[in-house]
Amino acid sequence: AMNLTVNADRVLMEAREQAAGEGRYYASGTAQSRAGIYFILVAAALWFGLLGGCREIVAEQAVLRREFRSCTRVFPYLISKVLLQLVLRAVQTALLVAVAAPALLHLSFDASLRLWLVLWLVAGCAACVGLLVSSLSPSERFALTAVPLILVPQLLFGGLIRPEAYIPVTQQMPALASYLTIQRWGFSAALKLDQAVEARPLKQELSSDFERRYWEINIVTFDASTLWHMFFSRENLPIPTLVLLAFAVASIVLAYPLLRLNYT
Repeated sequence: AMNLTVNADRVLMEAREQAAGEGRYYASGTAQSRAGIYFILVAAALWFGLLGGCREIVAEQAVLRREFRSCTRVFPYLISKVLLQLVLRAVQTALLVAVAAPALLHLSFDASLRLWLVLWLVAGCAACVGLLVSSLSPSERFALTAVPLILVPQLLFGGLIRPEAYIPVTQQMPALASYLTIQRWGFSAALKLDQAVEARPLKQELSSDFERRYWEINIVTFDASTLWHMFFSRENLPIPTLVLLAFAVASIVLAYPLLRLNYT
């Protein structure tokens, strides 16, 4: 009998290239890299909002105690801070998209505009959370220390390190934890808006009878997918935009009584 050695990586590459056709599809490795860019952009917007909002109130605490006892009202003051944060985050995220979208993602103007709206929403939501942290903090140093404690879980459970689509049904705790993060919803919204020049990623599918090893290489197939489906699998979840708005509103609602309690 003759033993034949087959380079499985080479055969897989040939199968992927054959499935890719005339540039209408791209490989899963390219999809991972493209999704990573979206993930970093969302994380940057999240960082802008948290860092910008966490110092707004606590830095003025000496003045606030005096002003709130005289004529300044808590609610208009809080809303003014939210509006200021929205304006600042709009400028920051616009510059971020202007630099990254054409060069790294090759997005059209319309797609770049939609991506900017997503990043602006993420940054505005994070700014509201930052204002909540600021209203809770006894000092500016405490508020700055809280930022990485909030940011690290966002990155860990945001959907890139362990995609929700690959988590077994019996191990759903990481997926459930991700629902409490801004990063997960912003990442999901960004992937939904992806316009990769009408190209779609190829998702590698393996037969359930994987124990037969690579000598029967026909167990490997490549199916056209979407960038969103490479990482998420639940179509019936609420719209990410509504969830992000809910995070923002809840943060402001909680910050209001805390301001009244601490400064009046």
